Amino acid sequence: MRAFTLNTEGAITTDPVKGLIHRVKTHNNLTFKVFSDSPISVQLEQDYSSLERKIFITDNKDGSYTVTIMQVISDMQIYISALDAKSTIITYGDAGDDGSTGNAVIAADAVWASSGTLFVQAASPGTLSVYSLTGQLIKQVAVSGNYSAALPKGLYIVQLNGKAYKIVN
Repeated sequence: MRAFTLNTEGAITTDPVKGLIHRVKTHNNLTFKVFSDSPISVQLEQDYSSLERKIFITDNKDGSYTVTIMQVISDMQIYISALDAKSTIITYGDAGDDGSTGNAVIAADAVWASSGTLFVQAASPGTLSVYSLTGQLIKQVAVSGNYSAALPKGLYIVQLNGKAYKIVN
């Protein structure tokens, strides 16, 4: 088990509650909700961020955001702050036009598996195809936004919007 604490600024609230120590199983994804009237920024302490773990922020369009941090492997402090309407959100680790960097994730396709489930975050509508290593089509479905489905343990090739992903479940 790994410990994490949610830290916020201003009127931001979280579920689970901020300021307390919470636990997540090692190598599992951590998902929590953030309630804010403004877009948010999520930052992790430096030693965890350097591992280039993926952070997904989904605007639920109801004043809340769902944040998922992939495959937690260490204890961490998570810092959440509100952005003003003029802020530019760029992908973690990429440089903006002015040389700045950020750690929020903009719309991009993402495909991963964990604990018997295939997870997909499609930036645009497309066709998801799941193949066995022998090339047999296992599943094909139209996706838009977030999608998940049961997927037996194994190795797979997943295609989405012209890209192929190797998946180990």
